[in-house]
Amino acid sequence: FTTSPPISSAMSTASLVLPAPVWPRTHTTAWGGAGGSDPPAASVRASVAADEAAGDELGMAWARQNHAWIAFTEGRMVDAEERLLAASEAFERAGDLAGKGWSTGLLAYVRIYDGRFTEADELARQTLLDAREQGDRWTQGMMNVALGTSALWSGRIDDALGHAESAIANFPEGADSVGVVQALATRGRALVRRGRLDPGFQLLVSAEADHPFGPPNDMLRTSIAAASVTVGDAARAQQYLDGFDEIDIDIVGGSERHVALGLARLQEGDADAAFELLDALPGVADDTSSRWGWAVTALARAATGRSVEAYADAVETSGRSTYSDRVLARLAGACAAARAGDAAGAAVALDRARAAVPAGGDQVFPTIVAVAAAVVAEKLTLPELPERRAEAESALTRLGLPDSGWWAALRAAAGVEPARAEPPSG
Repeated sequence: FTTSPPISSAMSTASLVLPAPVWPRTHTTAWGGAGGSDPPAASVRASVAADEAAGDELGMAWARQNHAWIAFTEGRMVDAEERLLAASEAFERAGDLAGKGWSTGLLAYVRIYDGRFTEADELARQTLLDAREQGDRWTQGMMNVALGTSALWSGRIDDALGHAESAIANFPEGADSVGVVQALATRGRALVRRGRLDPGFQLLVSAEADHPFGPPNDMLRTSIAAASVTVGDAARAQQYLDGFDEIDIDIVGGSERHVALGLARLQEGDADAAFELLDALPGVADDTSSRWGWAVTALARAATGRSVEAYADAVETSGRSTYSDRVLARLAGACAAARAGDAAGAAVALDRARAAVPAGGDQVFPTIVAVAAAVVAEKLTLPELPERRAEAESALTRLGLPDSGWWAALRAAAGVEPARAEPPSG
C-alpha cells in the first residue's frame, strides 16, 4: 500500500483516505513492499510487447495487472477496472489462482474508490475465502483491510474495528510494513470515529513514530491530519502536515492533505485562507476530484459569503460521496440558510444532516451536527439556543473536545461574529 488516490479519503475524511494496495509480483517488473515504487508505464508497455511476441499469456496478465495499478494510483478507475478484468480472465485461463486473487483484490479497492461498498465487500470476502483455502495470510490481511476500509467509510465503525484487528493478526511476521500500517491506520481512525479518541490517536502516533520513512510514514501522517480535523483539532493536523515539504494536489494523497489543511484553516477562524487553499482544488466539473474536498469547499464558500449550492449538490448526487461528505455538505447548506435568515431551510438541512449518519457506531459526526444546530440557533436567535448549546457542549465533553475547532468553522460558515473580549473597565 502507498497512500490515498486523489478522492474523497478517502478516504477520506471526514476524508476517505483510501489505501492504494501494493500486490506481490513474481513476474515481469518487480514492485511493491516497503519503500517500493510504481513501475514506469513505459517499462510495463515494453513487458506487454515482449510477452505478446513470445505468446506468454501469463506474462501479459501480469503486465495488465501492473497497468491497472498505475491507472488506480492516478485515479483512472475505468482504465483500472478494464485492465483488472482482462488480467483476471487471463489468470483464470492460465490456472494462476494467486494472480486472479490479486487482481480481484485490487478490483475491490476500485469499487471502494467508486463508493460501491456492497460490491467491494463481495469481492473482498470471496478473495479472503480463497486466500484462507490457500493459506495466504498476506492476502487475508489485505482483504481484511479492504473490508475495514469499506466499513469505515460506510459508517459501520464496529465492523471496521473488527476487520482491522483481523488484518493485523493476519499479516505474517516480517510482512511488508505498508500493509501492516494500512491495518493500523484503519483501526486508529475507526477508534477515533467510535469516540475513543485517546487510544485512536495513541495508536496512530505510535505507528507513525515506528515507521518514520517512505510511503508508510506519508500515509500515517495523512491519516493523523485527516482524523485530527475530523474532530476539530487543527493544531494537531498542522503538526503532521508540516512534515510535508510541499503538498502537491496532483500526486497520490496530495489532495487529501490539501483538504485537511484547508479545513484546519477554517477551524482556526481564517475563512479567507481556507477558501484560497480549497479553491485551488479541481471543481465540481472534474469527476476525479475529492468529494471530501467538495464538501469542505462548500463550508469555506459559506464562510466567505459565497454560494454553496453547486458544491453541496455535487456531493449529494455523486455515488462516490461517503456519509460524512454528505453530512458536511448538508451542514454547509444549513449554515448558508441561517446566514440568509431562512430558519425553515436551515432546519430542513440540519434534519437531513442528522439522517445522513448511519447507525453504526460513529460518535463524531452526530457531535458535529449538534454543534451546527447550536450555531444555527445562535445565528437566528432561536428560543431553543440554550438547549442546543448545552447538547453540543455535552457531546463535545463526552469526546474530550471542549474546545473543538468545529465551533469556529461552523460559526464562520453561518456568519456568526466571533465573540469579542470586553474592554477593560476604568
